[in-house]
Amino acid sequence: MLFLFACASQHPPSTFLRTDYKPWNDWMDAVVSVDITNVPIGSLATEAPFKQMNIVLNSIDPDYRIALEAKGVTRRQALWMLANQYGLAMTVVPDTNGRPSVISITNREIRHENVPLK
Repeated sequence: MLFLFACASQHPPSTFLRTDYKPWNDWMDAVVSVDITNVPIGSLATEAPFKQMNIVLNSIDPDYRIALEAKGVTRRQALWMLANQYGLAMTVVPDTNGRPSVISITNREIRHENVPLK
């Protein structure tokens, strides 16, 4: 199992999962600690600190296992680290009022192998 140990200096691009809806950005920019090991990606939204997040997986096996240990990062940073480590693309899908409602997670063209860090 791959463990991704994160440091707070790994900042996502300013546009990553950002919207014009302030409550969404405030929630995404809240500082959290993440400690997940061997979690199916389809269950990510059941893990603290992502419990209020709605996700949709596109062309991804919901049983694909992920891990992340990150202390004192924003939710946005944690998701950025997961996206980079596992070769994922994440985008915000708005509801009918234009407010963010779902994070769509898809594979990028280049898939990262699940191998131990050296």
